[in-house]
Amino acid sequence: MARRLDHLARTPVLVGSFIVFLVSGALFGVFMPAAGGDLLDMQMNGKAAQSLLAAMDSGERGAHVWITAVLDSVYPLAYGAVLAGLAWRLGGRVLLVVPALVAMLADFAENGVQIAALNGAAGLLAVKDIITPLKFGALALAALIAIVLILAAVLRRLTGRG
Repeated sequence: MARRLDHLARTPVLVGSFIVFLVSGALFGVFMPAAGGDLLDMQMNGKAAQSLLAAMDSGERGAHVWITAVLDSVYPLAYGAVLAGLAWRLGGRVLLVVPALVAMLADFAENGVQIAALNGAAGLLAVKDIITPLKFGALALAALIAIVLILAAVLRRLTGRG
């Protein structure tokens, strides 16, 4: 695992992952109107997601499947690589990487549930009651870890200790 994390922590990989993160994030705004404007990802629980799904027509559901399968597969890979790479590079402990990996895996699980729901298994959206808060909580923790580690690295550099 350390070899993979060493790879993620390399500057070209961090920069490339950050660029992919920014571009894919911006592309959500481009493609979301085709899915009716809102995505199931942003609904924090199954009931809200089921309401949104019920309001979609077949074209919006089809667009949403493609957005989820393609764009929302690239996005968690990119933010996961950036946050895990920074945590490893600046913190050097696997425990600091775990929240980024949990967020990424929860995002992929959520995508699977949403694609199934968009294809007729709307009852599966109840799983969002667990998966979505886990995803956002782990993502917030991973981002906080990255920010704290970046600030600590800047402080060390400014004070001449690193």
